Amino acid sequence: IEGRGPGGREMNPRRVWAVAWKECREIFRDRLYFGLAFVLPFMLMIVFCYGLVSDVENAPFAILDHDRSALSRDYARKFIESRYFDFRGYVEDAREAERLLVDARVRMVLVVPPNFERDLREGRPVDVQTLLDGTFTTPIRTRKGYVDSIHAAMGASLRTERLARAHGLSPARAETLL
Repeated sequence: IEGRGPGGREMNPRRVWAVAWKECREIFRDRLYFGLAFVLPFMLMIVFCYGLVSDVENAPFAILDHDRSALSRDYARKFIESRYFDFRGYVEDAREAERLLVDARVRMVLVVPPNFERDLREGRPVDVQTLLDGTFTTPIRTRKGYVDSIHAAMGASLRTERLARAHGLSPARAETLL
């Protein structure tokens, strides 16, 4: 039933107005209540809108390159030149990569497998491993997205190159056909 308060009694608009006016006066009179009512929500809005950025830039990473070919270096360069990653160097083995991750000196290790160039040139799929520091989950998802996009761009570039070579097309023409 509309217009009824607790206990089924009818609400008197004058009483509601009187209580609301009393509460407003109380809020404006007490600095703590005023801050909680008006200042704190505004500050939280500023923090949540501008203070929490989901972009993850300059994440330290290392590369473990088992192939050491020209194509694996080109692939690594895409990560090195990215603003999202901060290259800290090549590692020699998996133990060194693990130690860097455990000591939090890097947040990611890119592991390029042996025969990377040969398999890609022959059109076979290649599994590149990405070791991520699992301490904070949100940056991990963001970094994984960056890795996936760089990987996809490299794959598209290789497909374009292969199509151009196979059909004697210019790279620009081959790119339009994909």
